[in-house]
Amino acid sequence: MVAVVAVVVLVLVSDNDTGGGSDGSDDNVTSTTTLSTTTTVPLMIAVVDVVGLDEDEAIAALRAVGLNPLTSILSEASDDIAEGLVIRTHPTAGELVEEAGPVSIVVSTGPAPEG
Repeated sequence: MVAVVAVVVLVLVSDNDTGGGSDGSDDNVTSTTTLSTTTTVPLMIAVVDVVGLDEDEAIAALRAVGLNPLTSILSEASDDIAEGLVIRTHPTAGELVEEAGPVSIVVSTGPAPEG
């Protein structure tokens, strides 16, 4: 999380100089008001590209940038990606996710059986 703090200082000066007060002093009035607010906004992290990495490397890479790879790894057949390597993630590489947000990984089981 990232905290955003805004501080506003208002200074009001009133010049009521009508020739000075009865004691010879100026009648200037100064008033200062300070307002502050703090808002917490989530830190957004881009999903790193882990396609082609093995499952353990992909999990480590996602954790290294502050994301939370889901422990239930999905798998599917792929003619293009070797068995045990990541086919894709959800959200996909480059998408923004809140810090510690979940990312699912799909790992190849190798080519689909024929028949």
